[in-house]
Amino acid sequence: MLNLNQNQLKNLAESQLKGHRTIIYLVALLLLVGGVVCITNPIVSGIAFSSLIGVMLLISGVAVILNIVFNRLYANVSVFFSLIAGIAYLILGYAFITDPLQSLLFLAVFVAVLFIIGGVIRLFVGAKLFSSAAGMMNILIGILDFIIAYMLLSGNAQTSITLLTLFIGIELLFSSFNLFLLAGALKKNAK
Repeated sequence: MLNLNQNQLKNLAESQLKGHRTIIYLVALLLLVGGVVCITNPIVSGIAFSSLIGVMLLISGVAVILNIVFNRLYANVSVFFSLIAGIAYLILGYAFITDPLQSLLFLAVFVAVLFIIGGVIRLFVGAKLFSSAAGMMNILIGILDFIIAYMLLSGNAQTSITLLTLFIGIELLFSSFNLFLLAGALKKNAK
């Protein structure tokens, strides 16, 4: 999480701010484009997203295995579990690349489970804080979490993939807008 306050911004040199602003604007623009593509063409962008996850999992698997071989930081049981994790990354990466639609369905189920867990936690917190506005808001968001999980799990494959990719697109848009705001604050603070 990005945590900046006005004092930290004032202490940065103007040249540092300019360099950071450029990078932040570039990342914000890429996130904006990615979000728009995810929303306008969810199936194709979902397949691309699945392939990207697959490549990252393959790279992670190779990195874990190479780390075991060359660094020898682990001992006995740690080597065994690290090797299992590396092989699991390789298998999952291969699966995400070779069958992206099935992998997206797996991802949709995984996200639905996370929404269910989040919903249970929010309802529990809401029940504890029932008499306050925060309690009511937690209960409302918990119920919405269950509705979203139901939508992800109850539809056909295309609906689940589309909904998942739309969520990703919306998240990319929000992240993009936040980065644009941060870059604007850096620009204003540099003056």
